[in-house]
Amino acid sequence: MKNKKVNIIASYDDHPVIGDRKLFPYHEEYLEKNKELLDSMIDRHNKVMAVRMDLRYPADYQGETGNQDLSDAMRTYTRELSREGLDPQYVVRREQKESEHPHNHVGLLVNGSLKQRYKPLVKRMAPHWGRAIGVSPEVAEKLVFPCDKHPNGIMIRRNTPEFQEQYDDVHRQMSYLAKSEVDDVTPSNQRKVFYSQYKRENSRPKR
Repeated sequence: MKNKKVNIIASYDDHPVIGDRKLFPYHEEYLEKNKELLDSMIDRHNKVMAVRMDLRYPADYQGETGNQDLSDAMRTYTRELSREGLDPQYVVRREQKESEHPHNHVGLLVNGSLKQRYKPLVKRMAPHWGRAIGVSPEVAEKLVFPCDKHPNGIMIRRNTPEFQEQYDDVHRQMSYLAKSEVDDVTPSNQRKVFYSQYKRENSRPKR
């Protein structure tokens, strides 16, 4: 696997990253892709809502834990949201530290003009994740978690006085998915970060 450029930084392209108490190493390639993804969504929608959730495996899970599970779940989930005009775009980070199984951190962006509440979007992921890993809906509901330790469901409203602050809040939130985790035991040949097919050519820089 090609080595990514990693730097310990306090901001990226004049936008904040997680690290108010200590500085972290980041993959700059992923920070740039995060920003392109966010800019692309803002180009297309007056409102963009950012949602964070985690997908986990049961503690006693005996099946394969490859990336096909994630691919299947995200494909059917985003297809469902797309039918409603939500234009779902995402970045997902696979991570495994002390747990026997990996887990997935999901950063989702949707058309905020059509959806203003984030918790229903988290709940709707459960049946897709359940089908992908072969567990019942009841079990799956306990494996999909909203990331509420920090603000979730942040709404960016274009052409408002609060735009820059909202943009930076989401940029900071998404930066977690670009951190370089030295204690991640995922094999080096295993893909760790996944992006939806956003439209880079339509994006414009945000300040």
